[in-house]
Amino acid sequence: MERRYFTEENASKIDVIRSRIGFWKARGLIDEAETRLLVADLLVAANRVANTAGTYGCFLRHWSQRAAQPLELRERKLRSEPCIKAITNVDASQILTSRRDLAYFDPPYTKRQYVAYYHVLETITLWDEPAVSGKTGLQPWKSLASDFCYESRALAALRKLVASSGAGRIILSYSDVGHVTVGDIRTVIGEFGRFESLNLESIGRHSSQRTSPGSRSLFNEYLFVIEPYTTQAEAVHLRCA
Repeated sequence: MERRYFTEENASKIDVIRSRIGFWKARGLIDEAETRLLVADLLVAANRVANTAGTYGCFLRHWSQRAAQPLELRERKLRSEPCIKAITNVDASQILTSRRDLAYFDPPYTKRQYVAYYHVLETITLWDEPAVSGKTGLQPWKSLASDFCYESRALAALRKLVASSGAGRIILSYSDVGHVTVGDIRTVIGEFGRFESLNLESIGRHSSQRTSPGSRSLFNEYLFVIEPYTTQAEAVHLRCA
């Protein structure tokens, strides 16, 4: 079965480059930081010639102009000064924050599971050989499914996300075409602290597929700003004020 994510030439180059990176790492010729840097550069290069509309849930029926271009691994420009930062790959509710922190959350708001939309890049990163199925070659993803993508679980997931954060200010990004209504967000999330909603400009819907005649072409993006109460007494006082 032909899966047209990459041309045969570019797919072969990706295989060779990723295998070489793994070989260098196994031989101790590069360390963990260098390995991650090279894999990241390969992901960028692969994405430039991918035959997709942006994500990897499916590939385009016909080869796109950019997919026909040869894969090019470009040298990254590194900072001359060190940059101190920390990156984690865990459930957001497990990240420890304090009142000095600002937390920005941008969770999924539709039924599309992100884990199923970037599986090709995941394979390049992990360099594993997962079992795939279907025309698009999706990997098993149900065990990694997000509650945010289920209409029946999304509101509870948003509530847990905000409740678990210890940040002094929380900014939540959401849309009015999401599983949770703006009104429900105001009611449920607003219980945690001072609450403000900012309605951003309407945005055109992007879709690689033909939409139904009754579907909306525009939707609104919101930023909900929450300053959590410091004590239960403060919460009661402000609600009664």
